Amino acid sequence: MRDLVDTAVAAGLPAADTLRTVSAYLAQGIQSSGFLGCAFLNAASEYPDPDHPVHLAVLAHRQ
Repeated sequence: MRDLVDTAVAAGLPAADTLRTVSAYLAQGIQSSGFLGCAFLNAASEYPDPDHPVHLAVLAHRQ
């Protein structure tokens, strides 16, 4: 992701165009057939016990 932004900035794109480039990149990834959602939210849903170490790690990451 940083490489994408660095390339856009180095090309002299205005900030708004850089944001559009990043947004298009993210949209393409989300719409791909291999996208399975957020790995952290998926892990939390697989370990719903709020005291489980995996669930706690997800909560810590999100903060």
